[in-house]
Amino acid sequence: MDSRRRCLRQIGQRARTFWRGRGYIVEACFRLICARLSLVVLPLKRLMGLHSLSWSKDNLLFHEVRLATEEEQQQARAIGWAVTKTAAHLPIDARCLAQALAARAMLRRRGIASMMHIGVARPDATSLEAHAWLEAAGIGVTGYPIAPSLRVIGQLHTEGVKRR
Repeated sequence: MDSRRRCLRQIGQRARTFWRGRGYIVEACFRLICARLSLVVLPLKRLMGLHSLSWSKDNLLFHEVRLATEEEQQQARAIGWAVTKTAAHLPIDARCLAQALAARAMLRRRGIASMMHIGVARPDATSLEAHAWLEAAGIGVTGYPIAPSLRVIGQLHTEGVKRR
């Protein structure tokens, strides 16, 4: 009797994990499409909720970081996985900034604070390389690994606001 209950409990846990993963993928698909459309239509400073885009190393925002729970870390990993995998299969150009915006919206919906970083590098005199990455709950969510040549020019902290 006890082994039957244990088996049913394991099946239930796997089913919940499966459906939760599917939900993350569906939401990631929606958020990536919205982020990409927003990047095309809206000015960047309005999209990010900024009044000015005067970012520099001198005026980076530093916020108090609270310790994340194990559940928040699991959700952040799952969201990062879903956004990265979904972006690779969508027929739109959903690179690092769109991925960071989509994951940021998904994390905010779940009440998890995040920090988006934007960095640039100059590989040679004629080109400029830019990259955006997101971290939350003490882990890298999207845009990792980061090239060591990137220099952070801005950070955007987003408080987690749980929506029902």
